[in-house]
Amino acid sequence: MRVSQLVAYRLTRSASGNRKQHLFAAELARFSARANVVTGYTVKAMQRKIERGDWQEGKVWRRAPDGRIFIDLVGYERWVEAALGREAARP
Repeated sequence: MRVSQLVAYRLTRSASGNRKQHLFAAELARFSARANVVTGYTVKAMQRKIERGDWQEGKVWRRAPDGRIFIDLVGYERWVEAALGREAARP
């Protein structure tokens, strides 16, 4: 499952009144101003990653014409995978 998909459960009731739970994946928008909900990072933590240069503009985030910052969830996913690869390569 990729970050760009949201796993959710939908509860329904059958004709007899029994509750059924269905698992489904919903596609998220690629660029998000609410990435904190998906990534688990606070808004402040994401701002610090941008300020320190941990997240590069154009790869993990982009600035909208009005100045707002949007996180590229595909770029974020690549950043996580690269970090995990570096961590696994450590002796």
